[in-house]
Amino acid sequence: MKRAFLLRSLALAVALPACRSPEAAARPLVLELSPAHGAGLGADGRAALEQLLTASAGLAVRVNVARDAASAVEAFAGNAADAGLLSLFEYMLARHEYRVEARLQLLRGQNQANYVGEIVIRDDGTVQTLKDLQGRPLAFVDEYSVSGFLLPARRLKDEGVRPVTRFAGSHPAAIQALKDKQVDAAAVFHGAIAAEPGLKVLANTGTVPNEPLFVRRGLAPDRAAALVKAVAALPTTDEGRALLLRLGNITGLSPVTDKGYDDVAKDIAEIGLGVEDLVPGGRALAVRNRVQILAD
Repeated sequence: MKRAFLLRSLALAVALPACRSPEAAARPLVLELSPAHGAGLGADGRAALEQLLTASAGLAVRVNVARDAASAVEAFAGNAADAGLLSLFEYMLARHEYRVEARLQLLRGQNQANYVGEIVIRDDGTVQTLKDLQGRPLAFVDEYSVSGFLLPARRLKDEGVRPVTRFAGSHPAAIQALKDKQVDAAAVFHGAIAAEPGLKVLANTGTVPNEPLFVRRGLAPDRAAALVKAVAALPTTDEGRALLLRLGNITGLSPVTDKGYDDVAKDIAEIGLGVEDLVPGGRALAVRNRVQILAD
């Protein structure tokens, strides 16, 4: 009888864990935010977002804000994060290094899916065409900016124009350098000079798609679907809409796949860069990954 009891106890101990999947038993789903997206959320917003997503997904969801761009990307090296809302280039690097999968595209303004850039000049300046910028000082924002670097660099390369590069550090600083006549043009986002008298748009530098919400490779399909559905439902409530605005002026979300970003990868390659060059700390992260692969 004692032997039978021990056998039944052992059978029960073995059988109980089998009733739950390892992933479901391990931890809540983790949504990783870039420092840029998390900055406007705050601790209260992060807690509110966790509550909304958990209730909607029917699964525990934790929201984490990365300390820097490289950490945000590296969270997808293993299972530290399940989904991400990162900048465009951070997503591109995570896609390149860890094969993450885009699911929802962020919409802004009047549900606009694309990001537009402009090269602007002074009304009283001597620059009248893009060709006039050959050898002239132009203020870019920084090497990690879409409208402040990638788009204008691509347009100028297409035109065969090589200006003297100045990195101002921010969109307002680039505009101020132009106003102070330190440069002859500035590369900024569409609408940046709307309230700036004496400045005008020289050229539109094209568009790129807004960044996506993505999931990590290997995430169980049912868990991925539940989380994506919960995020997609955020614009349907007042609280959800308010949180999306705090996450980065997001006004809506629409389905997307990685193919929607193939042209961005092509643009990066055409201006002679790797995607790791467009993420702070990305080059070191990529090199570390290569070393690890060789070591394995």
